Amino acid sequence: MKCLILAAGYATRLYPLTENFPKPLLEVRDKTILDWLIDDIDNAGLVDEYVVISNHKFAHHFENWAETKSQKNNCG
Repeated sequence: MKCLILAAGYATRLYPLTENFPKPLLEVRDKTILDWLIDDIDNAGLVDEYVVISNHKFAHHFENWAETKSQKNNCG
């Protein structure tokens, strides 16, 4: 099963932290928020592919993040 993760917001309420960086990739206790989410989903054992939907402003951050992951994922 594919898991669609919507991460296309601009997180303006967290400025200045998110002015040039996406909220899902902010770190909390040595892992990104997105990694915490994916780890929880992986524990269910039902997902074999992740698709992360982003906006044009932050897409390159998610692409860089995806290159470091072992799970099969797509960022767009």
